[in-house]
Amino acid sequence: FLKEDTKKFIAEQIDAFTGILVSFFQRQTVICLCEGLLYGTGFAVVGLPCGFLIGFALGVINLVPFLGSLVCLPVALPLAYFGSEGSVLRLFSVLAVWLVGQFLDGYFITPKIQGDRTGLGYAGVIFSFFLWSTLLGPLLGMLLAIPLSAFCVVLWRALKSKYIRPVV
Repeated sequence: FLKEDTKKFIAEQIDAFTGILVSFFQRQTVICLCEGLLYGTGFAVVGLPCGFLIGFALGVINLVPFLGSLVCLPVALPLAYFGSEGSVLRLFSVLAVWLVGQFLDGYFITPKIQGDRTGLGYAGVIFSFFLWSTLLGPLLGMLLAIPLSAFCVVLWRALKSKYIRPVV
Protein backbone atom coordinates (compact mmCIF):
# COMPACT_ATOMS: atom_id res chain seq x y z
CA PHE A 1 0.00 0.00 0.00
CA LEU A 2 3.04 2.29 0.07
CA LYS A 3 4.94 3.64 -2.89
CA GLU A 4 8.23 1.95 -3.64
CA ASP A 5 10.24 5.07 -2.71
CA THR A 6 8.44 5.30 0.63
CA LYS A 7 9.07 1.62 1.40
CA LYS A 8 12.74 2.05 0.56
CA PHE A 9 13.00 5.17 2.74
CA ILE A 10 11.35 3.41 5.71
CA ALA A 11 13.61 0.37 5.30
CA GLU A 12 16.68 2.65 5.30
CA GLN A 13 15.50 4.32 8.52
CA ILE A 14 14.90 0.96 10.20
CA ASP A 15 18.39 -0.17 9.15
CA ALA A 16 19.88 3.05 10.53
CA PHE A 17 17.99 2.61 13.81
CA THR A 18 19.10 -0.98 14.32
CA GLY A 19 22.63 -0.07 13.27
CA ILE A 20 22.83 2.59 15.98
CA LEU A 21 21.46 0.23 18.64
CA VAL A 22 23.72 -2.67 17.72
CA SER A 23 26.81 -0.47 17.45
CA PHE A 24 26.10 1.24 20.76
CA PHE A 25 25.54 -1.97 22.71
CA GLN A 26 28.52 -3.76 21.15
CA ARG A 27 30.82 -0.90 22.04
CA GLN A 28 29.26 -0.42 25.47
CA THR A 29 29.85 -4.11 26.22
CA VAL A 30 33.54 -3.74 25.36
CA ILE A 31 33.75 -0.64 27.56
CA CYS A 32 32.12 -2.47 30.47
CA LEU A 33 34.51 -5.41 30.14
CA CYS A 34 37.47 -2.99 30.13
CA GLU A 35 36.07 -1.24 33.21
CA GLY A 36 35.48 -4.58 34.92
CA LEU A 37 39.07 -5.65 34.35
CA LEU A 38 40.33 -2.25 35.50
CA TYR A 39 38.26 -2.14 38.69
CA GLY A 40 38.74 -5.83 39.42
CA THR A 41 42.50 -5.62 39.09
CA GLY A 42 42.65 -2.40 41.10
CA PHE A 43 40.49 -3.73 43.93
CA ALA A 44 42.52 -6.96 44.03
CA VAL A 45 45.81 -5.01 44.14
CA VAL A 46 44.68 -2.89 47.11
CA GLY A 47 43.71 -6.10 48.93
CA LEU A 48 39.92 -5.86 48.97
CA PRO A 49 38.46 -9.28 49.87
CA CYS A 50 36.80 -10.67 46.74
CA GLY A 51 38.14 -7.52 45.08
CA PHE A 52 38.41 -8.84 41.57
CA LEU A 53 34.88 -10.21 41.64
CA ILE A 54 33.39 -6.99 43.07
CA GLY A 55 35.38 -4.79 40.69
CA PHE A 56 34.55 -6.88 37.65
CA ALA A 57 30.86 -6.81 38.60
CA LEU A 58 31.07 -3.03 39.03
CA GLY A 59 32.37 -2.64 35.48
CA VAL A 60 30.00 -5.10 33.85
CA ILE A 61 26.89 -3.76 35.60
CA ASN A 62 27.84 -0.31 34.31
CA LEU A 63 26.17 -1.35 31.06
CA VAL A 64 23.49 0.85 32.58
CA PRO A 65 25.57 3.96 33.44
CA PHE A 66 26.25 4.38 37.15
CA LEU A 67 24.30 1.25 38.14
CA GLY A 68 27.52 -0.65 38.82
CA SER A 69 28.72 2.08 41.13
CA LEU A 70 25.36 2.24 42.90
CA VAL A 71 25.29 -1.53 43.43
CA CYS A 72 28.94 -2.41 44.05
CA LEU A 73 30.41 0.54 45.94
CA PRO A 74 28.02 0.06 48.88
CA VAL A 75 29.44 -3.47 49.08
CA ALA A 76 33.10 -2.60 48.47
CA LEU A 77 33.48 0.37 50.82
CA PRO A 78 32.20 -1.28 54.03
CA LEU A 79 34.13 -4.43 53.11
CA ALA A 80 37.30 -2.35 52.73
CA TYR A 81 36.87 -0.83 56.17
CA PHE A 82 35.15 -3.54 58.22
CA GLY A 83 36.35 -6.68 56.38
CA SER A 84 39.32 -8.79 57.38
CA GLU A 85 42.36 -6.58 57.72
CA GLY A 86 40.16 -3.60 56.84
CA SER A 87 41.44 -0.11 57.47
CA VAL A 88 40.96 3.52 56.59
CA LEU A 89 43.88 3.19 54.19
CA ARG A 90 42.17 0.33 52.34
CA LEU A 91 38.92 2.34 52.25
CA PHE A 92 40.69 5.29 50.64
CA SER A 93 42.59 2.94 48.32
CA VAL A 94 39.31 1.46 47.04
CA LEU A 95 37.93 4.98 46.56
CA ALA A 96 41.13 5.97 44.73
CA VAL A 97 40.84 2.95 42.39
CA TRP A 98 37.22 3.89 41.67
CA LEU A 99 38.10 7.56 41.01
CA VAL A 100 41.00 6.64 38.73
CA GLY A 101 38.70 4.23 36.89
CA GLN A 102 36.07 6.96 36.47
CA PHE A 103 38.71 9.34 35.13
CA LEU A 104 40.15 6.80 32.70
CA ASP A 105 36.68 5.79 31.53
CA GLY A 106 35.46 9.34 31.02
CA TYR A 107 38.53 10.68 29.27
CA PHE A 108 40.10 7.71 27.49
CA ILE A 109 38.21 4.41 27.39
CA THR A 110 34.71 5.53 26.40
CA PRO A 111 35.76 8.28 23.95
CA LYS A 112 38.22 5.92 22.26
CA ILE A 113 35.83 2.98 21.93
CA GLN A 114 32.43 4.64 21.63
CA GLY A 115 33.35 7.92 20.00
CA ASP A 116 30.62 9.47 17.91
CA ARG A 117 30.14 6.44 15.70
CA THR A 118 26.72 5.66 17.13
CA GLY A 119 25.30 9.17 17.12
CA LEU A 120 24.87 8.74 20.86
CA GLY A 121 27.94 10.16 22.55
CA TYR A 122 28.48 9.62 26.27
CA ALA A 123 26.90 12.95 27.21
CA GLY A 124 23.95 12.17 24.95
CA VAL A 125 23.51 8.81 26.66
CA ILE A 126 23.53 10.37 30.12
CA PHE A 127 21.11 13.08 28.99
CA SER A 128 18.82 10.47 27.45
CA PHE A 129 18.75 8.47 30.69
CA PHE A 130 17.75 11.60 32.62
CA LEU A 131 15.19 12.69 30.04
CA TRP A 132 13.45 9.36 29.53
CA SER A 133 13.56 8.52 33.25
CA THR A 134 11.83 11.81 33.98
CA LEU A 135 9.23 11.30 31.25
CA LEU A 136 8.54 7.58 31.73
CA GLY A 137 9.58 6.92 35.31
CA PRO A 138 12.89 5.55 36.55
CA LEU A 139 12.63 1.88 35.61
CA LEU A 140 10.92 2.19 32.23
CA GLY A 141 13.04 5.25 31.36
CA MET A 142 16.31 3.41 32.05
CA LEU A 143 15.20 0.42 30.00
CA LEU A 144 13.99 2.41 26.98
CA ALA A 145 16.38 5.38 27.02
CA ILE A 146 18.84 4.13 24.39
CA PRO A 147 16.26 2.73 21.93
CA LEU A 148 14.09 5.85 22.18
CA SER A 149 17.09 8.17 21.80
CA ALA A 150 18.35 6.17 18.82
CA PHE A 151 14.89 6.46 17.28
CA CYS A 152 14.97 10.24 17.81
CA VAL A 153 18.41 10.46 16.18
CA VAL A 154 17.22 8.48 13.15
CA LEU A 155 14.02 10.51 12.95
CA TRP A 156 15.94 13.78 13.14
CA ARG A 157 18.38 12.69 10.43
CA ALA A 158 15.49 11.60 8.20
CA LEU A 159 13.59 14.85 8.70
CA LYS A 160 16.73 16.85 8.09
CA SER A 161 17.64 15.04 4.89
CA LYS A 162 14.16 14.78 3.45
CA TYR A 163 12.42 17.99 4.53
CA ILE A 164 14.82 20.55 6.00
CA ARG A 165 17.78 20.48 3.59
CA PRO A 166 15.63 20.92 0.47
CA VAL A 167 14.09 24.04 1.99
CA VAL A 168 17.24 25.63 3.42
